[in-house]
Amino acid sequence: MLRVEDVAIGCAVSLVVGYLFWPRGIASVVGDNLSDGFRCGARYLGEAVSWALGEQPHRPDRADVAIAAGLRLDDALRGYMTEQGTKRLAKSDLGALVFAAMRLRLTAHSIASLPTRAQRHSDDAGVHAALGRQLGGILGFYGDLAAEVARPPSRHAPMPDPVEPLV
Repeated sequence: MLRVEDVAIGCAVSLVVGYLFWPRGIASVVGDNLSDGFRCGARYLGEAVSWALGEQPHRPDRADVAIAAGLRLDDALRGYMTEQGTKRLAKSDLGALVFAAMRLRLTAHSIASLPTRAQRHSDDAGVHAALGRQLGGILGFYGDLAAEVARPPSRHAPMPDPVEPLV
């Protein structure tokens, strides 16, 4: 009887330890980092376009944040690809999302790297307003996409900052 109790206690301890240390999977980390990549890239793009249109006096300073988000996403993606188990998302779909985040950051970098910014004129026949509306739509799209790929927030986690359009 004593041996049966020892085995039962050992099994119970093993189950508890296994539950506590069982890998939760890196899929949620990839989702969080993908969401962060879209949010940071969209903010960087917003600042870059605002600078290029002459609406802000200095070059955008979010490049480091966007690059860091991209590096975290790259690390998480490598972990996800090497993790054993079934994948809920096709590799081609995941690749498209990751490359979209990278292209967003590179587009912002290209705009921020322009040699000079536009001179701010009174209205430019509505061109600035039209570009601002287009940019607002693009930033809204990437903000919605970031919310879709992120895991649902827990009750105790703070909500991320929304991406604000420049309209």
